[in-house]
Amino acid sequence: MGLRITPVILAAGVGTRLWPLSQVTMPKQFLPLLSDGRSTFQAAIGAVSGEMFGTPIVMTQEAYRWIATEQARAIGRAVEFVLEPPKCGTALAVSVAAHQAKAKRNGGLCLVLASDHNLQGQTLFEDDCRNAVKLAARSHIAIFGIEPDHPSSDYGYIELGQVLHVGKGYSVKRFVEKPDQPHAMELIRSGCLWNSGNMLFDTDAMIAELAKSAPNIAAAAQNALANAVDDNGALILPERAAQGLNAISIDYALLERTSRAAVVRASFGWSDMGTWQSVFDLGAKDPAGNVTAGQAHLIDTRDSLVFSDGRRTAVIGLNDVAVVATPQAILVADVKQSSKIKDLLPQLSETDAYARTYRPWGWFERLGGGPNFQVKQLVVKRGAALSLQLHHHRDEHWTVVQGVGEITVGSDTGIFEAGSNVYIARESIHRLRNMGDAELIVIEVQTGSYLGEDDIVRFEDLYDRV
Repeated sequence: MGLRITPVILAAGVGTRLWPLSQVTMPKQFLPLLSDGRSTFQAAIGAVSGEMFGTPIVMTQEAYRWIATEQARAIGRAVEFVLEPPKCGTALAVSVAAHQAKAKRNGGLCLVLASDHNLQGQTLFEDDCRNAVKLAARSHIAIFGIEPDHPSSDYGYIELGQVLHVGKGYSVKRFVEKPDQPHAMELIRSGCLWNSGNMLFDTDAMIAELAKSAPNIAAAAQNALANAVDDNGALILPERAAQGLNAISIDYALLERTSRAAVVRASFGWSDMGTWQSVFDLGAKDPAGNVTAGQAHLIDTRDSLVFSDGRRTAVIGLNDVAVVATPQAILVADVKQSSKIKDLLPQLSETDAYARTYRPWGWFERLGGGPNFQVKQLVVKRGAALSLQLHHHRDEHWTVVQGVGEITVGSDTGIFEAGSNVYIARESIHRLRNMGDAELIVIEVQTGSYLGEDDIVRFEDLYDRV
């Protein structure tokens, strides 16, 4: 057998800088932001589909398991999941992945990729991986450095040291974390590269370096794996896995401390889809330099990004703006300053802004509500079904508005089409199944003393959530 690298895809982040489109329930790595309709998560697992790569280990949260499963299935890629608690940080994720690869795949090489980056040039990418392998063979942790094309304060920089591999590989002299614009320009003039955060290493080298530089992270990773639960092939880490740890990045925990860090000058194209500026830079532009999506209408507007998800959006007489409209919230910003949204988020109500929640069967969205009632829209995918379930504290009234559904209430099961109504009393066992060729859409009105999502008892489930 030839070269075999274990890809590790980091997909647990929320992506707040792409608010309001990126939500806690549907973060940016799963949004169809690329020109071909794929998400950057799909692009990442697609980039490691060649013969030199093994089955990817996807590090994500339980909340994103079914989104990731569906997206991987849509492009025909098998993946293995390790499900971490929220806000663990990439240091713990990389440490867990390295130990998992050593235990289950006899160690060897790991390639860590962020799921919210966009890589271009498959052949060049694989060639750069081979160059990184040469550094990893000498126990280096090889980071992919990107040739900057403009001074940016959104990325970290790497100052190159001595040559380790002719033309491609260098030691790291120092890391510089997100400088201001003038300093960024100086760094570029001195030959520094952007730090992509993507890296390749030998598992033994990574485990040894973490044990020296971040022993608390290394111990937490081993303890998390020792107490993990296998759930139909997905490894679920305990909720206490990161207890007592800061959500620290692998850069701070290890790369800036180790003498083993090296950098490969990347040949492939790269973009961090972390801001609306980067989405604008990659988008297909009209003759006025605008990037638009959805129901966007522009007059006398130039060099702007206008994204509409579900509502008509008009922009007149503005230049260099980002306008992002969703049913829950609207962002208007200077496109070059759109990354500052992260500073505004603490002032925004997450309850109001994030209304759509994804499930393996589809999604639901809260339309409104008040004391002791709320209204939701349920969208059930073709061939999908909700679990056989009951609620202790609420009654539900379903109205089918699109599609054909099979509805079970107690011992009765029937077929219901658009215009049909069903009442479900609390304590009644019930289920909804899509029997048609299109999405099934149901308006649900809930009434009761408690309307929380945890008021649910499952008896049967297609997705093994009982």
